Amino acid sequence: MRYDRPVRLFEIDGRPIYHDIQGSFNELLRSALEEDPIGVALGPLYKEDPALELIAPFFRSARESGWSVPPAQLAPDWIVERASALRAEEASRTLKEMDPDDLNDWTRAGIVLEIASRRGFRHRKHGMIHTRWKLNGTVTGRFGVEPGSFNPMVMDAEERGMIVPRDAGRKIVVIDFRGIDVCSMILACPDHGLRELYAGSADPHARTAELLFGESGDELREIAKSQIFTYAYGGQTPLKEDFEKKIPPLRAIRSMQPHGEGARFIQKTSARAFRAALSHILPSVIWPDISPMFAVHDELVLDVAEDCDDCIAYIVEDMSAGATRRIAGENPGIRYSASITWGSTYGEAKEKG
Repeated sequence: MRYDRPVRLFEIDGRPIYHDIQGSFNELLRSALEEDPIGVALGPLYKEDPALELIAPFFRSARESGWSVPPAQLAPDWIVERASALRAEEASRTLKEMDPDDLNDWTRAGIVLEIASRRGFRHRKHGMIHTRWKLNGTVTGRFGVEPGSFNPMVMDAEERGMIVPRDAGRKIVVIDFRGIDVCSMILACPDHGLRELYAGSADPHARTAELLFGESGDELREIAKSQIFTYAYGGQTPLKEDFEKKIPPLRAIRSMQPHGEGARFIQKTSARAFRAALSHILPSVIWPDISPMFAVHDELVLDVAEDCDDCIAYIVEDMSAGATRRIAGENPGIRYSASITWGSTYGEAKEKG
């Protein structure tokens, strides 16, 4: 058993569990496109490789020598076997705490990011950039970026304007789940009455403004948008009495213990919804006409051929439906809703949002 070949750590209910996305990409992609259940350990089942300390000397030897030989080939068999056993042990322990469908979504979403990494995206100054992704970058399970890799999530406005399509005849499309955390509050807490208050609303922040102020102009919407999170997550807000009187179901989230658990719960739910959205569109992003570039929090950025508007509309609908089904089932009454903007640069597409 060698690390330079894709290694199944084990199987559970016919589901193969691999160590990582990158090393097993071809096998995972093939299974995903055939709709087989799949799983990856590094990220969802453990954030750090439990065998890293054991195999680190061999990675270091390969790097310092400049050899092109895969580092694992330098290790004796007993090291390889022990490292594999450590990985399988940790993955098996954590898997007991995870929904198998969520693991499948996490793996499929990781494949979308790996496709983005391999294809790269064009920067006016730096040429093609290939970001290396972490499948579990935060305590809430949102994606992160490996240290030393270009991080799209911390770009300023000037840097965004440097991100352009790879070729002529293409555009950049941003698909963004606006109000995703409010939707997560509604869909993840169905027994508290929030769903009834927000039923039929296409814009959760506008509905919050209507509930608080009786109307929902742009200024009131922005106030409602900022203050609902302050209140629900346990902070101090001058609208505390208004929230408690007019949107009382939010108390259930605000009162979650320990302190801050409400925020973590909702953000974990949003991360799970976004992973499900990416999982559902995997078959659509393997073709050159629609190329994933990167993800920024709850938005997906694509490099798209100019004549693909119908395909993009389908992707937006599929992302919305996939996220909603994962969190709320087939008949939610309210749904995650993704919006779309486009431009000749990433900055231009963001400004339209």
